[in-house]
Amino acid sequence: MSAFGFGGINAHVILEEHSGKGTHPREHLLEWESELILVDAPDRASLIRRIEELARYLREVPEVELRDVAFTLLGQKTGRLPCLSIVATSTSDLLDKISVAGKKLEDPERRQIKDRAGIYYFEEPLDPKGRLAFLFPGEGAQYPDMLQTCACSFRSSGSVSTGLIVRSSGAGSRIF
Repeated sequence: MSAFGFGGINAHVILEEHSGKGTHPREHLLEWESELILVDAPDRASLIRRIEELARYLREVPEVELRDVAFTLLGQKTGRLPCLSIVATSTSDLLDKISVAGKKLEDPERRQIKDRAGIYYFEEPLDPKGRLAFLFPGEGAQYPDMLQTCACSFRSSGSVSTGLIVRSSGAGSRIF
């Protein structure tokens, strides 16, 4: 049970561990409805070249899994700006969005792209301090071990959340 007060107190109480049968958390790791594709580069020209190379690869290897593309690019991410973020549902969707983003990036005056279809680009950081928080959807969207799934999927989140994910077991507690 959770109660959130914006600007006030957040309270969380675990009433009972879920013991019913259901989807195992690892099943959520197999395939998601969409993937976040992140591409960064030292400058705009380099970013355009990188997305052109990505598009060429996707056309040459159309059977590649979108999750593998997302994972590979995440491993190459340097944290630099400019950064292009695309939320894609398939490799063909990603190709279409790369095409749209490429055309928009050709405009040297453009400093941001905020396309509701899932294309985002920023040359400057939104928050210069670079703080990050996890925001989980509520009202029934949760499932057992949800934060564990996140930590396994996004290794960089594990260092932040390792001390937070404690699960009680018969022999004591274990930290994920």
